[in-house]
Amino acid sequence: MSGLEVLGAITGVLGVLPVAVDTLKTYKNIISSIRNAARDLASLIRDLETEQVRLQTTCEVPLEGIAPFSMIDDMTKDPFGATWEKYSHLLRLRLWESEREFKNYTLDMRDAAMELREKLCIYGDGSSRPKDKVSIIRELKKGASFTLNKKDYIDIVSRIKRGNLALSELASKSRGLEPTRQKRSQTRLIRLIRGLSNGIFNAIRNATTCACAAPHRVCLELAPRDAILIPSDVDEVVAQSLKFHVAFGSDISIGNRDTQEAYNLIKGQLMNRWNNIYFRLGSFEDNKAPTLSHSPSTITVPPTPPKSPRFVLWYRNDKVPEKANVQVTISPVNTSSQQVTDLCRMFIGKNKQPFLDCFGYIADTRRTFGIYPPTLYLDGCAILTLRELLEGKQSKVARFDYPEKLKVAHAIAVNTLHLHSTQWVEESLTLDNVIFFLPNNRDDADIVSLARPFVVRDLLTPYNKQITSSNTSRPINLAVFSLGALLVQVMIGRVESSLEMAGVMDVRTVLSKRDAGKRLFDQLLESGGANYKSAVEWCFDSVLHVAGLQNDKCCQQFFQEVVSRLEEDVQLLSEN
Repeated sequence: MSGLEVLGAITGVLGVLPVAVDTLKTYKNIISSIRNAARDLASLIRDLETEQVRLQTTCEVPLEGIAPFSMIDDMTKDPFGATWEKYSHLLRLRLWESEREFKNYTLDMRDAAMELREKLCIYGDGSSRPKDKVSIIRELKKGASFTLNKKDYIDIVSRIKRGNLALSELASKSRGLEPTRQKRSQTRLIRLIRGLSNGIFNAIRNATTCACAAPHRVCLELAPRDAILIPSDVDEVVAQSLKFHVAFGSDISIGNRDTQEAYNLIKGQLMNRWNNIYFRLGSFEDNKAPTLSHSPSTITVPPTPPKSPRFVLWYRNDKVPEKANVQVTISPVNTSSQQVTDLCRMFIGKNKQPFLDCFGYIADTRRTFGIYPPTLYLDGCAILTLRELLEGKQSKVARFDYPEKLKVAHAIAVNTLHLHSTQWVEESLTLDNVIFFLPNNRDDADIVSLARPFVVRDLLTPYNKQITSSNTSRPINLAVFSLGALLVQVMIGRVESSLEMAGVMDVRTVLSKRDAGKRLFDQLLESGGANYKSAVEWCFDSVLHVAGLQNDKCCQQFFQEVVSRLEEDVQLLSEN
């Protein structure tokens, strides 16, 4: 039973108790002349009203700090409503592994509530069968389940009280342990995503065996991910719920001319043709070290429902990518798929079979990744780097306003953490390796959303690690500082030469750039707000910290001080 289902069971009991109290009050008024019966009913009413209030309070505890205060009352009255679903991952974090105990107690309370309905002859619509004194006495004489004797309700009330006490204690303890649990979950998630993203890059490189003259480039969408991992979750199962959106770039103007001249034509430029796909981890039961032979083999990969292809038009009302829901175990279906050893050939072939559920799989030395068709195609799109966007070189871009800036900043911050020291982002994201895909049709310019950035990477060229002075007396946290400089430029909407991260970066140079960045804080506060400024300020002040993003403690501080602040602003923006 998930956290949402547990709370649904609680609110299910809440739905019975007020009806039972109203019914008892009706019976009490009808038989008020029978002194003992009226006294027993009054006592039973008090007990149930007390338990109703206690259970209502317990139900509110898991929602405190998760749902807006203005919504909590309505949410407790509307179990399983649409407003609950968006907070399910946070409820899962709060309940943690107490879900089992919550389940046992809530199920027992629900059973007790159902017995209460039966004994009081309450119908499903909340109405009662006996309507007057005569009908009540007739029902009592039948000797069936209907009873108004208090002793017949002692066990039911006792079970509800016992469950209430246990749930209240579990909810309070879970609330207090949430910060520590969030850190543990984040640590596992960071390691999982870094491992998966490295595996996907290596698998793509293994499957790029073509003789194309131009080296291919690949892009990974910088999608925010916030899956919740509790101790009972298996990493490989959680990984199957995570999708990675990748674009594979080719230069069709050069073809397969394997010459240095052809290479020089595109050196340092972005490709002019892109094929995009989704990757997802294959069934972990079959994730054995594969051989990269050209002979067909099979692997179990999770299925994706077939979808009709559409060409990309990203509208301004695009929402932040949904958070991964890992509480439902994915049951892979045996789908026989061939290992892809030449992605170029696969992309040519897929144009002839556009409605395949799965194109096959690629592999690194440890994992296999299923290849799935996208719902939005990027072929024919123009490319815009973040630098070009901030320099205003693309006049056809309609708007890059506060909502887009904030979402881009959030995506960059999250992926600075999740992709640090991977094949995709060895040191930091920059103005030149963050790109956007835009439709070439100028008529679409006014509806383009720039809230979905990608990181671009050359498949063959190794990263040039940022040069630091060999004489520096202490470590420099360049990844975090570079992010702060990038966030400043994104929000103020222009490139600042004083924040360029080029050349040798020693302590003196970095501190000089930090001072230059801080001189822009007034503009940053005006453009981005206090939360945004605080996130950047932490990045600047952490530049001389000994620990970097390879350290778990630093990662947790980064998440709390930077990612959480930006995420809060994105959430507030979406609620407006």
